[in-house]
Amino acid sequence: MITMISAPSADDVQSPVTTLQCQGVRISYKMAIAPPPAYERRLILFLDFLGFREIVAETTDDPASLSRLIASLDAIRSISEDGFVESEQVTQFSDSLVVSYRLDETSGVFWLLHAMAMTVVELAGRGYLLRGAVTIGDLIHDDSHVVGPAMVAAYEMESWRAIMPRVIIDPAVLDIVREHRGELHTSDDEEEYVRSFIALDEDGEHFFDYVSWRSVVEIVGADDDSYGAYLERISRLVERGLEHSDVRVLRKYLWLHRHYLASIELFQNMPADHPYRAQSPRNCELIASLPRFEALSAAASASVVAAEQR
Repeated sequence: MITMISAPSADDVQSPVTTLQCQGVRISYKMAIAPPPAYERRLILFLDFLGFREIVAETTDDPASLSRLIASLDAIRSISEDGFVESEQVTQFSDSLVVSYRLDETSGVFWLLHAMAMTVVELAGRGYLLRGAVTIGDLIHDDSHVVGPAMVAAYEMESWRAIMPRVIIDPAVLDIVREHRGELHTSDDEEEYVRSFIALDEDGEHFFDYVSWRSVVEIVGADDDSYGAYLERISRLVERGLEHSDVRVLRKYLWLHRHYLASIELFQNMPADHPYRAQSPRNCELIASLPRFEALSAAASASVVAAEQR
């Protein structure tokens, strides 16, 4: 017969002592307990699908759209879990994704922005727009939990500041780039690599421009011959968004339309003797011929102005 006997002491709260009595033999040992949870300083990326309610509504009547959605959700996770960063943690729930790295990871900012850019471009190419934020702060992120001020900050940036279908980047992220550079990079090199992912929007927010040739082909590394088809898929998103009846949605797609037009005009204004025209004439012609949606954008703008004047 074994009898468990509690042996209280002054240290019981930290290291409770348990005594086993078996056939007259008493054995005492201290029970190890887990240390209390503590925040780490971490980089965090928070991503959310734009218009997820409407996306899900479509899947109830269209099995193909459900298959596309599930495949896209799987693609998000596979891109983010690239294995380059030891402290990487990934949490996916419904239409949201959280990726975080410990702040002192070598080239951590670069790898996080790289994962973000790959994910945003991949999903846009599949017909889904993402909105999100990158920031730094105190966080607990493990297989069971993602909680802390950094999570709150990233969520609020995505909800209240990003507004448009874009991922915005906290300028504070740039402050740590030079400190935790790769061994083969100078501090200037590391900062240049990171800044290549970042553009400055008209409202002063730093964001990733997932529409432009520079971002999609030169930065993310997409095949240049596929860029025309990629912009064509963006054009379908723009057209559908500009036909929406909700003024809040129209504002978002007017923003996307502006960046879409800039990307088309780069090719429409390309000189006839430009080397890329000789290299990929069909791709240049495809991009230059994409619709501009001038009537749709004018109508959407008028609806927004009318709503603001009410």
